[in-house]
Amino acid sequence: MKKQISIVGGGAAGWLSALYVNKLYGSDADVTLIESEDIGILGAGEGSTAIFVIFLSELGIDLREFIYEVNATHKIGVSFENWNNDGKRYLHDFFSTDEKVNPTARLDFIGYTLKNNLPFNETLISKKMAYDFTSPVNLYGKEIIHHSFHFDANLLAKYLRKIAEQRGVKRIEGIVNGFEQNDYGDVIKINLENSNSIKTDFVFDCSGFARLVIGKLYNSKWISYKDKLTVNSAIPFMMPPTKDHIKPYTTATAMKYGWCWQIPLQNRIGCGYVFDNNFIDESQALNEIKEKFGIGIDSHRVINFEAGRFNEIWINNCLAVGLSAAFVEPLEATSIGMTISTLKALRRFDIDYKDAVARSQFNFVFNESMDDILDFLQYHYITKRNDTEFWKYYQNSENWTDRLSAHIKNIKENLDVKLKISIFAKTSYTTIGFGLEQIPAEQFIEKYEQERLKNPKLDLLFSELVRAKDRINREAKMVSELEYIEKLKASFKK
Repeated sequence: MKKQISIVGGGAAGWLSALYVNKLYGSDADVTLIESEDIGILGAGEGSTAIFVIFLSELGIDLREFIYEVNATHKIGVSFENWNNDGKRYLHDFFSTDEKVNPTARLDFIGYTLKNNLPFNETLISKKMAYDFTSPVNLYGKEIIHHSFHFDANLLAKYLRKIAEQRGVKRIEGIVNGFEQNDYGDVIKINLENSNSIKTDFVFDCSGFARLVIGKLYNSKWISYKDKLTVNSAIPFMMPPTKDHIKPYTTATAMKYGWCWQIPLQNRIGCGYVFDNNFIDESQALNEIKEKFGIGIDSHRVINFEAGRFNEIWINNCLAVGLSAAFVEPLEATSIGMTISTLKALRRFDIDYKDAVARSQFNFVFNESMDDILDFLQYHYITKRNDTEFWKYYQNSENWTDRLSAHIKNIKENLDVKLKISIFAKTSYTTIGFGLEQIPAEQFIEKYEQERLKNPKLDLLFSELVRAKDRINREAKMVSELEYIEKLKASFKK
């Protein structure tokens, strides 16, 4: 008998879940998604990490069509600007495994550039491409360096829905108002406001901040991160696109009481001020936006949130995915990445498991991953800024997690981070630490000197890598992000 799999809620989490489960179980399952046009989606998260591109390809989605349909642009990484209140910027990019193309992950190569006084943002290929507004994909569709996407969240949900329905996923328009459970606590029926009901064998809770199943039905324990990540509000707004270029990266600009994202799409720049409302209210946040960007916002909405996770996201026959399971904050755009990681774990944990041990293992891996994200994001806030109490708070080591304190100690001692379960590489930590000038340049130079003693040909290798960026620009037919998007759009309009 076919499994009856239900998904409560749409948006990116809901439709990605539908597509993945539909592919994973194929003809062995009927997949039904319940959502309401009246409720809509949050629509604020418009970027992700490199795993998103890989996942779309695994789902058999044409990436060129995806870009066209959802007003997408390429994302090489995140440019953190003025986080030390000194006007400087640094890029946290998606590292390539091909060191001949993009050796940014090599600590000794960073030391080589510093030792030889080479301009950092000009020498490392991913950073030069980003700040030169170059597309990470050439005109032949070849990815030169790893990337992700920026996208219109509402168009993304509509596009994923179209693909899912073409592949046999059933969509039901309705509002969930209750659940029926069997003697074991499993959800066996989902009731809707229109008196209809849906029988189910397994439920994916993709209801966002409503958290209808894991939160309200099963009352999973909430683990708050608010004392470690104190931002709790966001005001999204939009700015017109730039006419002469598209930045192939997200900009994260430090503000007085938080930071502001700028995500360039084809037709607009999606922005938002993420702040701590214990220090400023909405009107003060709006004034700061006007002061920083020179624009007034007449109509706005405020998204309030608390960083944290549920202790169990898989209970009985229900699994929470996306915002239903956890949320930290928009920094580093981890939400879709964790959605994908959660879904892909189902290849090792079948939804037919009835024993608590399997679910406990699944929950443990998720919790460790989220706790690591907490550590990594908190690391971003340990800056040299002391202009407000907001920034001073993070400089106090008593407010760090124990694991982050250990990471910082290891980084300072030997440029190492001892990670167990993490969606970020060790080099992500060293990138942030170097960008915030927490790691002295001398440590990277020392690493380079140590490696050079082991390998006499290291200088020759690195000099070739420095020249590689010119060869790539010359031979790989690279174009600007704006030119890439214009040519792609023109090809679809023929």
